[in-house]
Amino acid sequence: MTIVVAALVIFGGIIYLLITVLAYMGQASSLSVQVQDLENAIAFKKQRLEDYQIRADRLKDEVPDIQKKADRMSRWIVLLTQQKAQLQAEAKKESDRTGTRDAAIRRNLFQGKSRKG
Repeated sequence: MTIVVAALVIFGGIIYLLITVLAYMGQASSLSVQVQDLENAIAFKKQRLEDYQIRADRLKDEVPDIQKKADRMSRWIVLLTQQKAQLQAEAKKESDRTGTRDAAIRRNLFQGKSRKG
């Protein structure tokens, strides 16, 4: 009887070990797939990071050119604003001079009609 109990204990132990090993292998397989997925995600993110670093380097190279263009446009704005002010002042002077000339012509015409009349 003790041999039967010992055999059952050994048999139960072997079954327990088989179930434990199979469960471990199932979890290990699942973990292997997860590890592979994570490694793929890391590789993808590293590639994206490299792409972003390349784009950042290109932008760093372009910043001085863009700054020069912005400075040039600012100077143009100042010059165009000054030119606009000058043209408006000249237009006002011309308008005043034209108004004075027109008034003088009207006066002469009126005086000419008065003399004839």
